[in-house]
Amino acid sequence: LAVEIRPDGSVRLQHDGKKLSGPLDAVIDASTAQSITFLSAHSNALTGAIPRSVMTNKLQHLCLSDNELGGSIPDMTVCVNLRTLYLAGNKFTRFANPSCFKKLAQLTSVKLSSNRLSGEKLPAFGGALSLLKVDNCDLAGLEAEEIGANQGLRVLDLRGNNFTCCEQAARSILKACTLLTNESKRLLGELPENGLQLLQIPPKQQPQHKPKPQLLLQLLLLLQLQLQLQLQLQLQLQLQL
Repeated sequence: LAVEIRPDGSVRLQHDGKKLSGPLDAVIDASTAQSITFLSAHSNALTGAIPRSVMTNKLQHLCLSDNELGGSIPDMTVCVNLRTLYLAGNKFTRFANPSCFKKLAQLTSVKLSSNRLSGEKLPAFGGALSLLKVDNCDLAGLEAEEIGANQGLRVLDLRGNNFTCCEQAARSILKACTLLTNESKRLLGELPENGLQLLQIPPKQQPQHKPKPQLLLQLLLLLQLQLQLQLQLQLQLQLQL
């Protein structure tokens, strides 16, 4: 892997799309694992679990999307400086410690899309998220009250899951939706039906098609011509009488 050791001793490791295969721990130098701050090896064919050796308080960026990693998404309690977590497009089946993510106060961007988390509950995250993508994971539930707490949320993707449509979940998602309506924020996925009722959103009305100004002018000219013809006919009739 391409390794950069910085003057402060921190390690930046990046090797994306290089057709790497086999377990991830086999391609990480054990002597530098504890010093890694940036680890990116997406779009390869890496297998197995994420090694515990890289789960440190120095890790800030972890991007392992689009591999064949599996098992549990590891306990990240010690990763207090983690800012980005990209594990989309793998074969993870569960969270080793769902409660750990709420303690990661600096975590701003999470992509877990297209994993095999059937039956799992989406964990609560700290309130600093700006991006949360968990589409197509077949998740069964979520910490409803936590979603709207992320005041900086810009992108929220909940498609392709089995979230229950309880009132609490609807209110929380609607709170996030309200935040996402301004400043080019985006909400991807459908809101629960009773959530729309709670917000009392009126059904979308079909726009009324207004005639174009040019067409209006043509209509007025036709009407004027018709009136002129009627007046001429009336005059002719009067003259004949």
